[in-house]
Amino acid sequence: GRNSERTTKLYHFALSHFQTFLSTSEYKDYNIESILTPLNQKIINVYSLLNKFVGYLMTREYPINTNTKLSPGSISVYIAGVRSYLEYHHIDISPNKFKKRVTLPKKYYSNGEGIDAEDIRALLLGCTNTRLKVFLLVLASSGMRATEALSLRNCDVDFSRSPTKVHIKPETAKTKQGNNDYISDEATKELKKFIDSKYAKTNYVPQELIFSMVK
Repeated sequence: GRNSERTTKLYHFALSHFQTFLSTSEYKDYNIESILTPLNQKIINVYSLLNKFVGYLMTREYPINTNTKLSPGSISVYIAGVRSYLEYHHIDISPNKFKKRVTLPKKYYSNGEGIDAEDIRALLLGCTNTRLKVFLLVLASSGMRATEALSLRNCDVDFSRSPTKVHIKPETAKTKQGNNDYISDEATKELKKFIDSKYAKTNYVPQELIFSMVK
């Protein structure tokens, strides 16, 4: 949790599912804390427990859509969270034994096609919100992630460079390493126009987020 708020939430969901699983299964006499003792004492087999937990997760549905089951990716993340919890409490889990005795659902991959210039042009032409349009232009031009663009401050953009340089802070980058991206002349023109109009009636604040709502 010290390094990632998202990981904290995912592990919270994992342990919540694990608690519900215990309370509705043959392990109903235990909770996520009391089951640690029989696991450490080998009274309960950890691989059998985790395999049954996988089966339980495969029957679960997303809270926001009762017709959609948990994806194989979500199940793998939840299992990883519970494994981490158990190993933190000194319950040894052999990777080799886990692979042989715990069957995770298969992940299926498709060769998705990226959007082309025509798709991007159609998106921009159909966008009537100025802030969103500039945001999409910056994304399309730089290739940065949406969360990285949303974290950009006024002082992170260097309009004096050609092409315009945009600095991404380490704490907002997925790799946790700061880097620089560059945007096209068209994106530069629209971004500068957007920033100028945003501060037409208020003071310019270098540390303010570019795409924050106008106060």
